[in-house]
Amino acid sequence: MMERASILAGKCYRDSRGTVYEVTAYDGENVHFVAHGSIDRSPASKSEGAEPWHRFLEDLQQEVQCPRS
Repeated sequence: MMERASILAGKCYRDSRGTVYEVTAYDGENVHFVAHGSIDRSPASKSEGAEPWHRFLEDLQQEVQCPRS
């Protein structure tokens, strides 16, 4: 599991389902992100969201290169 100190705006992280989360902001409590390739696994699908940092980290596996927009 990744740690809280790993969360950085501008970085991307992949979860166990293959979704890539691009962190747009992190205020120490909440992580704001754009999810690329959600549950339907369509690489073109994007959605925005925000979660408390501990929930954001639950299923992340690694830092990855951000997708090109």
